[in-house]
This record gives sequence, structure tokens and C-alpha cells, in this order.
Amino acid sequence: MACPSEDDRQSLQRTKESFENRWTNVRRTVSTKRRQAEERLLLCKEFWNEYEKFAEWINDTENALKKSEEGMTSGLEISKSRLKRFEVGRKNSYKSYD
Repeated sequence: MACPSEDDRQSLQRTKESFENRWTNVRRTVSTKRRQAEERLLLCKEFWNEYEKFAEWINDTENALKKSEEGMTSGLEISKSRLKRFEVGRKNSYKSYD
């Protein structure tokens, strides 16, 4: 068939328009998903930076406590010191991390 009928042309036109619409929707969706992924990546980076600060603070606090306990000899002394430091650390933990 060398010359398609009018019905064939209309059918092809509808199919072409359908594909174009679907392609436009795919591009729009991909663009939206890419933007969302970039936003989430930024949030992950912010979280990671805060986590690293927190982990560093925890390590510094643990090291400071270990150093202060090295000089103590009696178990009772160490226990009292740990309890006192825990109470003080608990009260100050929210202030120190800010």
C-alpha cells in the first residue's frame, strides 16, 4: 500500500501524539525525581556533618573521662566520679552539643 488511507494517517497521528505526550511526561517525571534526589543528597550531607560533630564530641568526652579516671586508685572513688560526671554530663549534654 503506497498511499495510506485517511484513517491510517489519523491513527498514526494519534499514536505519534500519544508517544509525544508520554515522552513529555517521562521527561517531567525524571526532572522531578532528579530534583528530589539532589535535595535528599543535601539533607544526607547535612545529617552526616552533624553526625560527625556528635561522634567527635562523644569521643572527646569519653577520652576526657578516661584521662580523669586514670589517676584514681580506689574502685569506690572511680564509681563516685563516674556517677558525678554522668550527672553533670547529662545536664550539660544538650548545651554542649548546640
